[in-house]
Order: sequence, then structure tokens, then C-alpha cells
Amino acid sequence: MSLPTFSVLLLNYNQEPYIERVLQAILSQSLRPDEIIIIDDGSNDNSIETIHRILKKEPWVRFIQNEKNRGVNYTATRIINEATCEYFHTIGVDDLMLPGFYEKSINLLSQYPQAALCSAIVQCEDIEGKILNLNPAPPYPSGTGVFLSPDEILSVYKKYGTWYCGTSAIWRREALLASGGFGPAELGSLVDTIKFFELGFKYGVCFCPEILHTWTVSAFSYSATARLDPSLALGLHNRAEAIITNHPEDIFPSGFLEEFRGQEFATFGNTVFNKMDSDQSNSLSLLEQAFTEINFADRFVIVLSKSLMRLHKLSLQIYLGFRLRRFNGVFLIRMLYHFKDCLKKLIK
Repeated sequence: MSLPTFSVLLLNYNQEPYIERVLQAILSQSLRPDEIIIIDDGSNDNSIETIHRILKKEPWVRFIQNEKNRGVNYTATRIINEATCEYFHTIGVDDLMLPGFYEKSINLLSQYPQAALCSAIVQCEDIEGKILNLNPAPPYPSGTGVFLSPDEILSVYKKYGTWYCGTSAIWRREALLASGGFGPAELGSLVDTIKFFELGFKYGVCFCPEILHTWTVSAFSYSATARLDPSLALGLHNRAEAIITNHPEDIFPSGFLEEFRGQEFATFGNTVFNKMDSDQSNSLSLLEQAFTEINFADRFVIVLSKSLMRLHKLSLQIYLGFRLRRFNGVFLIRMLYHFKDCLKKLIK
């Protein structure tokens, strides 16, 4: 049985150092795409020169440019409309797919052609390549590749939370375009999350419980900025809730809005706690550097302070989870996972 065709759509804005690296990662995959399109959103670095150099080596790669910087929503919409294959994967050039990503994802989609998309586990890294966490965190809805039907989406969401990470999503183009595309830019960082659930409740989705992608997390990205700005985050949530409530096909089931509200605010709260933890750790590091030499008492106070900060963060996360979500076994396992992660950081 022949596999469906798929496009890889590279979105670039002033990320010249990463362009050749991500293209090499794509071409090194065990299953290569039928089409690669690069779109530049008005870069003012050396991106264009690098892309033209690539095109000389790989003339089959397509390249389009925005006449000026238009933003992620416009750029993504334009390149999706330019694609010609059955499925597509959009990726920022500073992220990377790991070996086997396309082969495993496309094979799973070929088994369930009704699915709107397939996603996998993403390894989140900082700009220096340090591993931060997994998205989604364990445990997962299945130990092997799985199709979740529209009737299963809500119950799985209530038990496991959001298992979708947009960086690893391979979308069925026809299904997305039939729904009107990703939606209004006013949804900001929630635009693909809302579309994931909308299409999931209509067609079902696939999930591959393997680490198959990386995501470079920047403190200055739009999603990070939105989650740390209470007024902006609330505005995005209000617009998302309006779309859920007023969807013309009434596709979102009863109980979803309440669950979505709780899950998203828990995510917002955890982002704030992580930022607080990071700021406090940085402050302690500066204090540590200020000492000309560190004695036993200094080290004891610093280690004790870090331990108390981790405990403070963990207690806030537990309370928030209890307050906004069902306190179930999955939540407890994730707390143990975070506690283990905190211990590793503390030991280091």
C-alpha cells in the first residue's frame, strides 16, 4: 500500500543560522517529504542569501517570500495554501524532527485516513540545547501509536490533559482547509490548540507516544509572553471560549468548555510558577558569584534555599491542580515526574 503524500513547510523570520541545519534534518529522515516549501516573512538578516544557496543544491525545494513582515498567522495561512500534498507539517527553522518522525507519523496516518492529524512527544529545549521537559509529560493515553475517535477525545482530555503539541503535528490539509483554516489571528498562541480540538471532535486524531521532535523554547516567544501576561492570557482565553460556545456546527461537546478553562488556567499558572522558580534560581546564582570564596555555611544556605524554592513551587502546583483539575492518578504521576525533575536540578 502506497503512503499518502506530505509537504514540509518551513517558516523563517531572521533565523538564518538554523536554516541549513533543519533542512539537513528533513533530508536525513527515513521517509522524505514529497514537497518542501520555505517561506520567509520579511527577514532582515542573511536568511535570503542562505536560502538561495540551498536552492542551488536542492532546486526542487520551493521558496516564497512575503513582501514585508506579516506575522505567523498570515505566513502559515499563505504557505498552507501553497502546499499541494495530502498532509503537511509546519515547522520553525530553529526546531528539529528526530529520526523516524515522518515515517512513524505518516504510517500511523495511513492506517487511519479519517484522522485530522497526528502528533508525537516533543522534547523541549532552551536556546543552548539544554533539555527542559517533555511535552506532553507522561503518562500517555496509549503505549503505542493510537487513533482517538471523536467520542474518545473528551474523556481522554479529562484524564490526561492536552496530549497535543503543535510542533509535532502533521495535519490533513483537506480537513483543515474545509474548516476555514487555523482561525483568526486574535487567538494568538491558542489558534492551533482550538483547531486541534475542533477537528478532533469531528474526525478524530492520531497520537504517537514517542519522542520524535524537539522544540526550542524561548522566553521571548509569543506563546511564552502571552502566558506570562495575565491580561493578554485572559483576553486569548475569552476569545477562545467565544469560538467554542458559538461554533456554527456546535461541534464542541457538553463539558468541554469547563474542562478547557480549567486545563488552560492550570497551564498558565504552572508557567508563572516556572518563571518564578527561574527568577529565584538566577538570583541565587548571582549571590553565589558575589562571594569571593564559598564556605560551608554559604553552601548550606544556598542549597537549603533552592530546596525550599522547589518545595514551594511543587506545593503551588499541587494546589493549583487540585483547585482546577480532577485530582486523579495521572496528575499524581506527573507530580512525581516533576518532583524527580526537581531533584535532578537540585543535585546539579
